[in-house]
Amino acid sequence: MAGNRRNSLRLHGYDYASTGAYFVTVCTSDRLPLFGKVEEGQVMLARFGTMVLDSWQRVVALLPGAELDEFIVMPDHFHAIVWLNVGNTVNKEYHVGANDYPPFAGQPTDLRSLMRSFKGAVTTAINTACDTPGRPVWQPGYYDRVIRDERELDAAREYVQFNVQKCLMMRETSASR
Repeated sequence: MAGNRRNSLRLHGYDYASTGAYFVTVCTSDRLPLFGKVEEGQVMLARFGTMVLDSWQRVVALLPGAELDEFIVMPDHFHAIVWLNVGNTVNKEYHVGANDYPPFAGQPTDLRSLMRSFKGAVTTAINTACDTPGRPVWQPGYYDRVIRDERELDAAREYVQFNVQKCLMMRETSASR
């Protein structure tokens, strides 16, 4: 097989422009803590972390049918739940994940376009601020999970909400070795 091909974590046969919720994670290049630090149980965002936060909110707001859910900027990664192609739906609980809902008429927002726009906006902002054109900010790609039901949605929200505590527990475990 030619080239260096990574294994895909994508849900085989799933249309990532489908209506629903998605849980995404993206890590910094070399897992460098560019975005801040964890102090006293909270993430203290640095200048670049604020750029991530602002870019996420701006990119999602500009895409038709995209809506924010839980998200967190960590020192070396970013977690988010985002709803795509929800239209004017008021009650999202009936439009969770891979339920084979057809996309709304017109051009649907797909996860790949959203993540490309977000990562590009952050990279441009940071590299402009540092005068380092072309320097990678993110690892290639991102991790995603199609949220298929309310149980998975609740679990993803809990994961995002308690990510700082998880980070602190991992740090304590590493320090005790």
